[in-house]
Amino acid sequence: MIILGNALLVLTGLACFATVLLFGLAAFKHKSYEVPANNLFAIFALLVVIMAALFLSQIINHNYELEYVYSYSSNSLGFFLLMSTFWAGQVGTFLLWLLFAAIAGMFLLKVNWEHKNRLMFFYMLTAVFLVVLLFVKSPFKPLNPEAIGMPAEMFPPQDGRGLNPLLQNFWMVIHPPIVFVGYTLLAIPFAYALAALSARDYSTWSKKVFPWSLLSGSVLGLGIFLGGYWAYETLGWGGYWAWDPVENSSLIPWLTNLALIHGLLLERSRGSLRKTNLLLAVLGYILVLYGTFLTRSGVLQEFSVHSFVAPGKMLYWVMVVFMAGFTILSAIYFIRSLPSLKRPKEEKEKISEPQQWFETLVILGALFTILLAVLTWVGTSSPLITTILGNPSNVTQSFYNAIAMPIGIIMAVLAAISSLYIYYTHKLRYFVIRLVISLAIAVIGTLIAYFLAIRSVSILVLIFASFFAIVSNIFAIFSMPRKNIINMAGNITHVGFGLILIGFIASSVFSQSTGVIKLEADQNKELLGMHLKFLGIGDNFMSSDNRVRVAVSNGDDEYIARPAFYQDPYTRQTVINPYIRKTLFHDIYFAPQRYLPDYTTLTLGKGETNSAFGYDITFEEFQIGSHEHTGAMKVATVLNVSVDGKEHQVMPTFHPDPSAADNPGYASIPDTDYKIYVDRIFADEGKIMIDVVGVGDLVLEVTRKPFINLVWFGAVIIVVGTFLAYLKRRKLAQL
Repeated sequence: MIILGNALLVLTGLACFATVLLFGLAAFKHKSYEVPANNLFAIFALLVVIMAALFLSQIINHNYELEYVYSYSSNSLGFFLLMSTFWAGQVGTFLLWLLFAAIAGMFLLKVNWEHKNRLMFFYMLTAVFLVVLLFVKSPFKPLNPEAIGMPAEMFPPQDGRGLNPLLQNFWMVIHPPIVFVGYTLLAIPFAYALAALSARDYSTWSKKVFPWSLLSGSVLGLGIFLGGYWAYETLGWGGYWAWDPVENSSLIPWLTNLALIHGLLLERSRGSLRKTNLLLAVLGYILVLYGTFLTRSGVLQEFSVHSFVAPGKMLYWVMVVFMAGFTILSAIYFIRSLPSLKRPKEEKEKISEPQQWFETLVILGALFTILLAVLTWVGTSSPLITTILGNPSNVTQSFYNAIAMPIGIIMAVLAAISSLYIYYTHKLRYFVIRLVISLAIAVIGTLIAYFLAIRSVSILVLIFASFFAIVSNIFAIFSMPRKNIINMAGNITHVGFGLILIGFIASSVFSQSTGVIKLEADQNKELLGMHLKFLGIGDNFMSSDNRVRVAVSNGDDEYIARPAFYQDPYTRQTVINPYIRKTLFHDIYFAPQRYLPDYTTLTLGKGETNSAFGYDITFEEFQIGSHEHTGAMKVATVLNVSVDGKEHQVMPTFHPDPSAADNPGYASIPDTDYKIYVDRIFADEGKIMIDVVGVGDLVLEVTRKPFINLVWFGAVIIVVGTFLAYLKRRKLAQL
């Protein structure tokens, strides 16, 4: 399969290069090359699908002769997590990206546009980038036994290293593919822009590119929001956005594309912002490449919890060369086409005063979106810039919060005022009424926040702007005919933006935390109006199902909080996942920090007795057997335990493989909360080492997060609104 996989990779590369050549000839020489170019692209796409399917089959069938399969998967993974190892490593994500590029290209191939051959030529250049990356680092690279210290006669391995335990999550199955679909779709506006620039024909490009820009914004936005929820649900620090460089590497192109969407709105209706839109369309994809370089070149290893390790010099320079190449190519076409990009005088004369007012608002919105993207880019690039200067460092979250606050206020106000445009163009009285009501409700919301003890002027202003945006856009929505819901897309998106800002503020400013506390076994503690009692920890520390148990009583609401707490058997990494009690108006977030076991260790020979926690324990004998399914050896130790004058026989077992799935490795002492684990066996001496373990103490932090659901609800509304706008523009563009 290794030979077949690499042969497919070579054939895919040849088909890719040949397709680029034929589309180039069809675009710049003679249209007669179009049909063979289309056919060859179909062959290329089919080869990519076959190659990806073969790679996935090797993962599912546990072919550990492949370096990638060995490095990221294991026998214990369930089907969907096993499938997700396809994109767990760098090489897998490149292949996934190429697969989506091939699929998206099939839809692009059906576009009815006079410059379609140019479009496909530039689009295929982005596929060349991915193919070259796979040439440099093949997904079908064989595993070297010496690299893992395995004798040749024992090769191939019977199990892999396993998936990073933090990635063993439902969101791993869907989040990365969604992000890479978004990245793929951003290549389409890039290709449209270069096609229009090379042809010097801009009459229809905005109409054709608008739906693709909206679709990429919707999909990538969904990916970003899901990533935030994944972090909130899994990492245990209680937040959803840390301005991590890897998070920002997706946010920056998304913001750039968001500015493009607003610019295209004006170009479609007024013919303005053409140069800006072409530039933004190109930059959106180049920023994807830049983010890929930052996160996969090893530059951010010391500054990001998500960053990949250094991929090697060859892959590093491939990314640099293609990023620079696409930038230079775009600059050449843009500069060469500047004379043809002037806006016709007749278009300027058509703009009325209300239209100029609306255009100014949209331009300001786009400008501040670009400003946020630029400042975020500066902060994200600081490790690279400071590394070049010789003193590697990173900016803190306070930098991003400081820039996001004023820009968020301005953007919310612009979203509010622009929604009132429909009234201004009809009757001034309606405009004034809606404006006054919106402002009044915004003031009331701000006063409520003030009486709830918010004193920060900047936060109060942001609350005012957010309510202003929400209410004014709701007015706009209800002023439209119900059957035209697609026409409400922009207003729906702005409502989501306002809600997400309110959610940001409420979930942080009104958040209540216990701080890091210690819960002692079987003792009640009252915190945040709740009674908490630590009940203990699960019996199999090597199982991902192992849970900490905390009894919670909050009036009539009683439940057991069960945060995950276990050691991954492959990486030996302790994994702690929070438990979230979700309600409509708030979340209760239980984040364990560490477990302090109550235990003592005894070494006993046959017939010897020793005491632990007041219990006399006598080692009587060994009982040696084998596992009924695997045949693996297991040793039972027969112990006699005296509890309050009663004698009990317990038989904890010892397995040579402590990661065995059915290996609790303990025996409970009757009528107590204590368990006995066999730690070691000294066969030559006839002795055992045992751990007598009680409930112990739990160190954790509990946080109440009010109105955090507004963050998720606002995010969903933004994605839905953007997708509705896509449906509208897709129909108008007749794609």
